[in-house]
Amino acid sequence: MTAATLSGRVGRRAARGAATVVRNWLLFAILVVVWEFAARAGGSKFFPPPTEIATAAAKLWFTGPASHLFLTDAVFDNVFPSLARTLGGWALAAVVGVVLGVLLGRSRTAMDYVGPLFAFFRSIPPPTLIPVFAVLFGLSWACRSGRSSSARCGRCCSTRSTASARSTR
Repeated sequence: MTAATLSGRVGRRAARGAATVVRNWLLFAILVVVWEFAARAGGSKFFPPPTEIATAAAKLWFTGPASHLFLTDAVFDNVFPSLARTLGGWALAAVVGVVLGVLLGRSRTAMDYVGPLFAFFRSIPPPTLIPVFAVLFGLSWACRSGRSSSARCGRCCSTRSTASARSTR
């Protein structure tokens, strides 16, 4: 194979890849424009156009002081803790998974015991486990995080909801 043939193949492959990226972004842009027109035509407050969503997100997240890189308190109170929990959970799962994988890979007896269990869980589609984990671990972080009572959700963290507390005054 000559250098010219090889460079021609690489060039064609790069051109195909670039065309695929452009086609995907073009499809995305077309879908957003269709969404915008459909939402404006419908006029429903439950189906806002993407421009209103982007404006509200910018106001909510990026109107803070310059000393905080224009990030608001909502980002520091909600987004960063969520990212930290997500990355922390991923890191913990990676460490536990690698350690258990190495241990099970080195022990034929242990693998004989848990192999059928792994085969069973492999056959279950992961999205179907979401309700199971929601029931087992709950959905609210405030209830388990030890936050002050003023930051609790009111649904599961207190004995009475805010509405019932107001009605008894």
